[in-house]
Amino acid sequence: MHVARPGVDPAEVAPGTCSGQSLLCVATVTRSKGYDVLVAALESLAPLPWRCLVVGSLARDPRFAEDLRARVEEAGLTHRIRFSGPLSGTELDTAYAEADALVLASRAETYGMVAVEALARGCRSSRPPPAGSRRPWAVTAPGDSRACWCPRGTTFRSRPRCAAGWATPTCATASARRHGTGVPSCPGGGTRPRGSRGCSPRWGRDPRVAGGPRPGGVTILALLVVRVGTGPFLEGVRLLDARSLAAAAGIGVVATVSCAWRWSLVARGLGVPLPLPGAVAACYRAQLVNATLPGGIVGDVHRAVRHGRGTGDLGRGLRAVAWERSAGQAVQLGLAFLVLLLLPSPVRGSIPAITAAVAGVALALWLLARVLSRSGPSPAARAIRALRTDLRSALFQGTAGLGILLASVLAVTAHVATFLLAARVAGSSSSPVLVLPLALLVLLAMGLPTNVAGWGPREGVAAWAFASAGLGADLGVATAVVYGVMALVASLPGAVVIAAGWLREKDRTLRDDVRRQAPQPVRVLEGTAHG
Repeated sequence: MHVARPGVDPAEVAPGTCSGQSLLCVATVTRSKGYDVLVAALESLAPLPWRCLVVGSLARDPRFAEDLRARVEEAGLTHRIRFSGPLSGTELDTAYAEADALVLASRAETYGMVAVEALARGCRSSRPPPAGSRRPWAVTAPGDSRACWCPRGTTFRSRPRCAAGWATPTCATASARRHGTGVPSCPGGGTRPRGSRGCSPRWGRDPRVAGGPRPGGVTILALLVVRVGTGPFLEGVRLLDARSLAAAAGIGVVATVSCAWRWSLVARGLGVPLPLPGAVAACYRAQLVNATLPGGIVGDVHRAVRHGRGTGDLGRGLRAVAWERSAGQAVQLGLAFLVLLLLPSPVRGSIPAITAAVAGVALALWLLARVLSRSGPSPAARAIRALRTDLRSALFQGTAGLGILLASVLAVTAHVATFLLAARVAGSSSSPVLVLPLALLVLLAMGLPTNVAGWGPREGVAAWAFASAGLGADLGVATAVVYGVMALVASLPGAVVIAAGWLREKDRTLRDDVRRQAPQPVRVLEGTAHG
């Protein structure tokens, strides 16, 4: 048995270019190498000065290569993305020498030999984690503490600032070159990576996307257990029955379709149209993820990224969900202020002061935005103008604003109806007029991203609100528990959506594998048949 240790031959340091705008991708042109992702990324970065050389065989998957080149032509990037075919020897060395950064968008890499070859030449690289890894993308150079984190499968298009940083030489390039020339040699003259701190790119966990329970939600639940015991939690679960869960699921359909309709209207206004059936499926999937993971927003981030990648414009996909969520929260906040001002509630006396404070802050922000928008070509002015354009396009274009308002009112009404049903199931005999303000207070608390899979702030505010209204903290906790279980059951269609998507992806991968393994027709060149 012979063991081939990973390594590369020593190479001279790549000088790169003076402009720092040259990208290189070395891989066969197949779907598994993620060229469709790379082209979409480069297309979204068209305003930046760059060019990319693709080195790899076009004959391994001719149909994919043809479709890819057609997409490059449609995007108007034929003068910036060049396909050289396979290179070796001095030609490949020249390609590395003229590159400022290596980009590799493979959907799976067992080792990433190309990235190691690039770093051995002192060339920065962007590549996915090894196959089977759940870690996110990291675009960095060894020894450089500044990493650029991007979601798996989106490469650097989700962080244009990182790509823009490649346009000028930085300390990251110098660090890559120092480490590339200082890597120890393997037996036989090659160089090998030195783990996560060697010449291969570093992979680590981004603290900003790390999961885990949120301290706020855990603390609230712990305090509630100490204050009221576990009885209300268990009682809330015990009181549920099939009929109430079915009713909650039916109300959930109204809420989900309303949110999906609002999202579809906003996305169309931003120029990234989304069919309503697809929006409904994505919303169900997002609700299930939100109901099972900390924070309550992971599902929305996922649907935003997925939609952005599907349309080839990740920025607009993210903004569509952000504006959709913001519109819903704004309408819910307005309705809550109106109800809390008109009906008896624990905060009724404070509503005028709160309304005046909110109006004052809104006026100050509006005046600040007007001043900044006239401050010339500053980043703040550009941001304000972009914000204004988004508002006009997404929320106030034609009749879309009325549709968004109607969808938001329907969604809030459905959530309030579910809470009233939960209160009735938990044993409340109070008038809906008394419970309605409490429901809106709890719904506002549910928007705080400090929950643990939806739990924490909801139960805490329900206990306080019900106790302040004279209904008892125990009933508030039980009502919140019933509502939480109902919301989880109403989101279960998301499991079907996730399973269907997994099956479709598996079937597509299987078909691609079969097509790649199919024997290619033998072409006889003219004259060869006669020797």
